[in-house]
Amino acid sequence: MYKPARQHIYLAIVVIVALLVIYFGLFRESPVRVDTAKVVRGDLLETIDAEGKTRFHDRYVVTAPVSGKMFRI
Repeated sequence: MYKPARQHIYLAIVVIVALLVIYFGLFRESPVRVDTAKVVRGDLLETIDAEGKTRFHDRYVVTAPVSGKMFRI
């Protein structure tokens, strides 16, 4: 009775490994191709010009302990 129990354990391990191979081989999504490039220092070669609106959730009043003028951005 000791020998068949060991055979069942080995069979279960083989079945689990086979199921994992099938899962990772067939049902996993294919990877997304991306462009890569080496990072180098240099000037900014592209700009984006667009208009937009800013929205804010909470409004805060900002004060300073010194006198001066504050202009809207």
